Amino acid sequence: MKNRFLILILLAVVQGGHAQGFVNLDFEDTAITPAYPPGTVNFYAQSVAMPGWTPSLGIIPNDGVSTGGAMVSLQDTNALNYAAIQGTFSVLLQGSSLAAATTASIEQTGTIPNTAQSLTFYARLGGTVLVSFNGQNLYISAIGSGANYTIYGANIASYAGQTGQLLFTAPVQNAALLDNIQFSSSSVPEPSELVLAMLGALLFSFRRWRNFLIAAAKFENRAAPPSRKRFAGPLPCLLVQPDHHALVGHDLHPFGGGQLVRSIGQ
Repeated sequence: MKNRFLILILLAVVQGGHAQGFVNLDFEDTAITPAYPPGTVNFYAQSVAMPGWTPSLGIIPNDGVSTGGAMVSLQDTNALNYAAIQGTFSVLLQGSSLAAATTASIEQTGTIPNTAQSLTFYARLGGTVLVSFNGQNLYISAIGSGANYTIYGANIASYAGQTGQLLFTAPVQNAALLDNIQFSSSSVPEPSELVLAMLGALLFSFRRWRNFLIAAAKFENRAAPPSRKRFAGPLPCLLVQPDHHALVGHDLHPFGGGQLVRSIGQ
């Protein structure tokens, strides 16, 4: 009975250890120092370069440069290409060329905070980056920017308190420099109905304004104008087709070689 009680305690401790939060989200928790002189490339084991993260490729270059293959690299402030976004280190994911067809990714298993509403991160993208949690793709959108990066966010309220795999992937022929991954208690802003309504009203006003300009002039039959000549007047830049049709909006209005002579009411 006593042994069974001790086993239950040990199981509770082990399970509690697995339900830990995500770590090293800014990639600064590393045992390496920036490569020097600039342009130097060194190679490290994953456990030394990126504690807490598991890359799709085992050996991690510091300030690496891909020659066509997939690569996961820890970039510092001395990197000649893709220098660190913030702090001293950022992670670069580079998918391979089309011929090699290999993605580059990093993943970590942890527990999303109970209060988390969104996931945010800094990135400089050469194409796109895919983000997923427990195999479910997250929809990311740009929510801000810095001097040399964009801030992206994804709503994750439905996963709050869950334990699973967080995965960042650069597809083939794409690259992503990542930094400052955070879980936030604020949701990611989304387009509101008011903004959409304003856009609709703006489009409606534009179309009415265009129709007004079209109605503000009339044509009188005159000699055929030169092919594709533009006329000045109430309708500047009216395009005359070679067959003597005027291209107005999306419709062709025949006028038999007419000429814009005066506005209606004059």
